Amino acid sequence: MNEVVVVGAGLAGLTAGYRLASAGVRVHVTEARPYVGGRTASWDERGMKVESGLHRYIGIYSALPRLMQDAGIDLSKALIWEDEVEIRVPDGPSALYGASPLRRPFRTIWNVAGPGKLCTPGERARLGAFFAAGLLHYAASGSTVLDRHTVRDFAKSKRVSDRTIERILVPLTEGLFFYPPERYSAYVLFALLAQGAKRALRSGVAAFSGGMTEVMADPIAERIRALGGTVETAAAATSLIVRGDRVVGITVRDREITAKEVVLATSLAPAQELVRKAFGIQSWNEGMLSLKTMPSATLQLELERPALPVDRGTFGPGTSLSAFTEQSRTTFTHVPGRLSIILSQAELRLLQRPEEILEEVCRDAPRLGFELKSIVRDYRVITLPHDFYSLTPGMEALRPPQETPIAGLTLAGDYTRQNYLTTMEGAVISGEHAAAVVTRRLNG
Repeated sequence: MNEVVVVGAGLAGLTAGYRLASAGVRVHVTEARPYVGGRTASWDERGMKVESGLHRYIGIYSALPRLMQDAGIDLSKALIWEDEVEIRVPDGPSALYGASPLRRPFRTIWNVAGPGKLCTPGERARLGAFFAAGLLHYAASGSTVLDRHTVRDFAKSKRVSDRTIERILVPLTEGLFFYPPERYSAYVLFALLAQGAKRALRSGVAAFSGGMTEVMADPIAERIRALGGTVETAAAATSLIVRGDRVVGITVRDREITAKEVVLATSLAPAQELVRKAFGIQSWNEGMLSLKTMPSATLQLELERPALPVDRGTFGPGTSLSAFTEQSRTTFTHVPGRLSIILSQAELRLLQRPEEILEEVCRDAPRLGFELKSIVRDYRVITLPHDFYSLTPGMEALRPPQETPIAGLTLAGDYTRQNYLTTMEGAVISGEHAAAVVTRRLNG
């Protein structure tokens, strides 16, 4: 019998597995897909290298870089610092913003002190008041007040103009987490901004120097194996094994894998399915089972040449290209040009044909200052119908802790309670919390 089975080899599961294996625990990690990485995975999609989404490493993270370094990953080789982002208004102005006070101090300071291209001085003042009010509410009451409001409603209550919402707040919500301000919880925005404010001097933005499975997830999985653990892919858990009043393992196809403890570290939707099947709705899991999910959709293009002169995160509010970046100089250097795009209106993309999505993006690109149609040589649309837990108001109270009252069962995943919410950092923190719970249980 294994001491611990970890279900899911995304960042949460790999973190829990690695921390437990490092402590001398016999660990068996299972993953439904044929590769590790979860929502930070990269793979070959019918002959084209793709990734699960457009991800960036943020300098304020601490748990993720610690995990990577402990697993033997050289951050100087795994990351390529870009440290700036751009907003391109369709048929309008663009603005470049520094994102690192250490590596790009002048441009970062200019974000605040310099003249604004996208907003008037009055609009910037009201935007500043909005951010200040939100951070004060977060410090005073956490989710109690903020999670009742959408970002748009809260912004309008602070007299933020519609133009400022479209040019600044849409990139902060839809461009990063798929929902526009009228659907995005004000709590989610300010919870993440508060973490950034605490570590502002460490802020920065980096691309990965290759697919995230190869650069990050595979090395962590190999360290688990080197420590005596097992990482098994193409092994989807179909049920939790419950005997008496405790969970004692999982079923993978027709095979039972037993353990003293199970860490359920899948994304929310499969975790809900396994828990509901095993326990139905009970008081301890009612919130978790009530959490809604949200989709994501990306378009990934291989091009005859780079679409943009620099690899950096760029936002196109009001278009189908919610956020996008050239990656041919950073993550996908094997092709002449590579553009990855977070698509707006993710639910709509689930209903569209890939060629329709490509056509719409090619129509919108010239409005953002570049041309795509004549240089596309291959493309893939990657849609995930249940990618994150929903970031709409009212969801925060439903997020479960990692520890459950069920003997043998612990939860991990960025939907579980921790301050970094739906981020890579949040997934790692949840995995560390889960490993601590399991260690305490194993030690009696």
